[in-house]
Amino acid sequence: MVINRHTSLQIQVTVEYSFVGEAGSYSADIIYRVLSKGVIVLHGFQTVKAKAGDAVTSGSTTFQLSVSVDMAPVVQILVYSVLPSENIVAGSVPFDTDLYLQNQVSLQFSPATAVPADGNVLMVSAQAASLCGLSAVDQSVRIMEPGRRLSEAHRQPFSNQVFCLGI
Repeated sequence: MVINRHTSLQIQVTVEYSFVGEAGSYSADIIYRVLSKGVIVLHGFQTVKAKAGDAVTSGSTTFQLSVSVDMAPVVQILVYSVLPSENIVAGSVPFDTDLYLQNQVSLQFSPATAVPADGNVLMVSAQAASLCGLSAVDQSVRIMEPGRRLSEAHRQPFSNQVFCLGI
């Protein structure tokens, strides 16, 4: 099966909450934001009601998240509520979206680590019709002391992009 940029998968996200120490009957909004690559891709809220005399208000709410290839490999889910006491309750969790995409791609360096001037092979495997993009930077650049420059005597860094199309 081929995933295109317009195909998405619906995932149900459940948020469990507990509010402690609020007095009286009140309503509070549980607000959620889903960020992908620094952009809000989904937002919404659900209002919950608490009764006077409840020491703890707890429950759960759900929302649907459409996972698409544009969101890979991870989104950040932020949930928060401003309570009547003006206290803010918040939580955030990363959500791996690539686990839900139908085209699975893997890559591996052989050997897994190397020193300057060692040879290395990158193995990429993907399902047919998968479009893969890869950008790599030689990490040996980071061993340089601040303020020094690379010279011909040092290993040349590389920054290549490789695109593969499974056939």
